[in-house]
Amino acid sequence: MDPSAAPAADVAGLPAVATPPPLLPRRSAVWNLIWRILYRLIRLLDPLLRSWLANGLPGLEGVVELRFLGRRTGRSRRVLATLLSHEGRWYVGHPNGTTSWQRNIEAAGWVDVEPSGADGPRFAVTRLEPGPERDAVIRVAAVQQFFPANVVYRASQRHIAAAGVYHRLEPHLAEQRPAAPTLNSEGAR
Repeated sequence: MDPSAAPAADVAGLPAVATPPPLLPRRSAVWNLIWRILYRLIRLLDPLLRSWLANGLPGLEGVVELRFLGRRTGRSRRVLATLLSHEGRWYVGHPNGTTSWQRNIEAAGWVDVEPSGADGPRFAVTRLEPGPERDAVIRVAAVQQFFPANVVYRASQRHIAAAGVYHRLEPHLAEQRPAAPTLNSEGAR
């Protein structure tokens, strides 16, 4: 083995963890169609999924409700999403391009997460650009999604790398951002 190819040792003398290679993005018309069909099915099952979550039944660990205001109407909106966790940070996203709810949270600059975390319910959102952080989140999505979604995510990683849109959630600090309206449990201001 070529010594120059070996990872360098870190400060503690332990070998450094090799960075995984970047994902090779490749859009796929087949995966685009599959994701569209799957998300239409999820939309039809939304009432059942919400009931499942409200009753605390197992199987949907990591699924949260995101609450935000519509960018055009200012009306309260909500959507279920899987909250991904990587290196102590939270992420949400969609594997098949920008969605309406993502445009809304980008326009608002914040999203409320229910159930809320230790830092409270409100989080600032930052869209991830292509790069190592986004690639890591796509890889994590294939592991943290519940079955059978995890299998589909794993199989379509190259399409997701080309089309998926992900956001980092950071605790919303009132002194850094303008105040946003608060949503109550019914989603009204």
